[in-house]
Amino acid sequence: MAKSKFLSLEDFSISLDQELIWRRKEISDLRQAIRDCASTSQNSLIRAFVPLSYAHWEGFVISVAKMYFSFITTRRLKYSELEKHFMRLTFLKRLDALSQSKSSLDGKLKLLLEIDRARELRFSSVSPDIIDSGSNLNTDQTRQICTVCGISADFLSGHEDFLDVELLKRRNQIAHGEWATIGADQVDSLSDGVLDLMTMFRNEIENAIVGETYRAKQA
Repeated sequence: MAKSKFLSLEDFSISLDQELIWRRKEISDLRQAIRDCASTSQNSLIRAFVPLSYAHWEGFVISVAKMYFSFITTRRLKYSELEKHFMRLTFLKRLDALSQSKSSLDGKLKLLLEIDRARELRFSSVSPDIIDSGSNLNTDQTRQICTVCGISADFLSGHEDFLDVELLKRRNQIAHGEWATIGADQVDSLSDGVLDLMTMFRNEIENAIVGETYRAKQA
């Protein structure tokens, strides 16, 4: 379970490791069970393996993204000390609502005044709606979460078919009661692919924390 506060970089890194380790163990345990089971039961376990693998991919990305923002809020930095990206995230939902409403000019000017004054306020949170998988964490949705976190999504390059077709399409078919499965010889490649993507996302987040890329650039 992810912590809500992180006192040090070491504490954060340990929590990242813990978040990955228990998910890796559960995937590995089921993979071993598939190898050991009788052939008559193997196909059912393989079908169960697909949605479990996807669930860990989605759960990991969302949990780690929330941990990332929790670490930054624990630093108690002002918006002026952070990349402008963080102020935009804070007001994004209100700006979106304002653009869809018939708000008065006074209401719009009031919001702009709040944004102008926010530079000296402390960053405390982002709307949970912004870190959202849509229960469909495909390549595009993952890139969007990377954008929200202010990290590169280049690690996804070359993995689009794996994520969108081999994992997500099969998971959706199984979740909706349709027939879809994979061969026993593909279980290792599926689990390795999921774990590789989780590790790469973890590394991007940790690099952003270690390199303090969330801080405002010094003039």
